[in-house]
Amino acid sequence: MLGSALKLAIQSTEVGKDSADFYFPAGTWCDVFNKTQGVDGCKTYETGQMVTLRTWAWDFYLHLKSGNIVPMQDAFEDKSNTTMDLTHMPVDFHIHASCDASLCTATGDYINDDGIVLDTTDYRNVYELGYQ
Repeated sequence: MLGSALKLAIQSTEVGKDSADFYFPAGTWCDVFNKTQGVDGCKTYETGQMVTLRTWAWDFYLHLKSGNIVPMQDAFEDKSNTTMDLTHMPVDFHIHASCDASLCTATGDYINDDGIVLDTTDYRNVYELGYQ
């Protein structure tokens, strides 16, 4: 788990193995990049459970839990080498709303700092994001 909203699944221990079991906590999880599970790459688990996914040692899955907003940047694509470089690049926000019969919501925090100053109290931007 990368915080409470992101789950990274990597099978890096056995070369030649084409699947592995990964634990998924209860909730709805969407595959951010591969879109291989369920409708639109999303799958709901009523309870936490092990799930077998097709994977190779160089593959990975990144899942976003419903009800969350997560900022993402691609340092490779942006040709960024430092956090300071990334401060000048656009930020994508991945939104995976949690919906009931009348309302869809998602929340997340985005903290932007310069990557240099250790005491970021006065040197960062904090954004509380919400979607309805």
